Amino acid sequence: IQYEAGLAMWNDVVMDVSSTISEEELQEFYANMGTEYKCNYVICNLEEDALKAREFALTGADWEDVVNKYHDGSRSVTNKYELAVPFGQYSAEFEDKIFETELGGVSQPIISSYGYWVVRVVEINHGDKPDLEAAKAQILDVTRNRKIGATRLQFKRDMRVKYEFLVNQDALWVAYQGLPENGLMDPETKQPYTKDKLEDLDVSTQDLGLVFYSYRGKEGQLEESTVADYKIHFDRMSVFQRPKKEEMLGGLRQKIEGEIDKGILNIEAEKRGYFERADVIAIADKKIEEIMVTRLYKEAVLFDDKITAEQLDEFWAEHKDEYKVSEARSGHLVICLTREKADAAYKAIIDGVTWRKILVDYGSDANNKKRGGKTESVNKDTASPLAAQFFALEPGGVSQPFSVNMGHYAVVQLDNIKPTKMYEMHEVTEALGGRIRNNRREAAFVSTLEGWREEIGVEIFEENLAELKSWDMLTEVIVPDNLVPRN
Repeated sequence: IQYEAGLAMWNDVVMDVSSTISEEELQEFYANMGTEYKCNYVICNLEEDALKAREFALTGADWEDVVNKYHDGSRSVTNKYELAVPFGQYSAEFEDKIFETELGGVSQPIISSYGYWVVRVVEINHGDKPDLEAAKAQILDVTRNRKIGATRLQFKRDMRVKYEFLVNQDALWVAYQGLPENGLMDPETKQPYTKDKLEDLDVSTQDLGLVFYSYRGKEGQLEESTVADYKIHFDRMSVFQRPKKEEMLGGLRQKIEGEIDKGILNIEAEKRGYFERADVIAIADKKIEEIMVTRLYKEAVLFDDKITAEQLDEFWAEHKDEYKVSEARSGHLVICLTREKADAAYKAIIDGVTWRKILVDYGSDANNKKRGGKTESVNKDTASPLAAQFFALEPGGVSQPFSVNMGHYAVVQLDNIKPTKMYEMHEVTEALGGRIRNNRREAAFVSTLEGWREEIGVEIFEENLAELKSWDMLTEVIVPDNLVPRN
């Protein structure tokens, strides 16, 4: 009920409010499409350091000096602290602060999940964009997602104020300094660290009594947690739950805010009556029923799970053609804001420029850059411009620039071809056994169900079912001709 109540509140407060996109919002987004800001950046753990970095940058200082003095993030391999911000690819909160900064100007600190960014705008480009009608559906979806994100964030902030949620910045810094230096993976085993090898939070005894964070609880009482409380909590976390040192101070802050937000929002949902709402209770009851049916299925449906070699051979003879993996191709991809940049990227690839430099100089897609431009296992059957380009190339070949989403252009290089493969039975024995057992389980279930129907006395009137709508008809999504406003 708590979970479903929270979802219902989110839907009412966030989703419904953000669902309609006006004609003005559509036109505003379209007007900015194709615009890209190129920036220098520095990331600081503390807002006060970000403000100092901004003041230093405003004096005309060389950006390398700003970075050396104030940057707390990971060091750039190329020693270039440059960021390309194409309109529409980042959160509105992050992007708007940058687009409000004039050419040559330095932004105010921009908070993110890592820390506080300060950017200097060094170049503004206005590139090509698609026809409005062709891009309308995608613009509306992106705009809606941005509105949802902004509304969700503002609601969380409002709730933090209402419940007086405070984080002691001194205690936050103490905890951050005490985070283990080791990361996620054990260098010896190449696997995530096991619980026994995880280091504890390293804080001094004198800091354990510091109040870490506080908020008003269900009855309005003040709930406080100390550094000692957080240390106990941290030391019990798995490697996947823990904030990491490399995620900067913002990573630790975000994890703590996320945990407290859940508690605060549950309190708010209960206060607003969502725990007693009929639709919430009905969904919760349905989920409980599903859990019970699943448990019954596992416990009451009995079948023989032993499989002989002969049965395995027989199944393989019938299904071996299904164990074929189609040819797949892998390579590198750069997505560019304009055709001109894509042409320049194409020339650079032909000239042998490294992909790292190509992505820095010409790339506009943040996710693609994070992957180093690598694009793995593109299947021939995939209906996409990327697949069409990959399968028109020979290994080492480079495509001409081609159009992709939102009016951008891309260039790909084919690095590797993984040929079609037919698996041998010994390579998929475990999967075959799983399929045989699932088939037996399903047959046993159908048989058990038939027995229950006879025992209870179920009667089905086929003549009354003929005119009912099919499941496909009931679940069909009708897209309106007029997409604005978007619901």
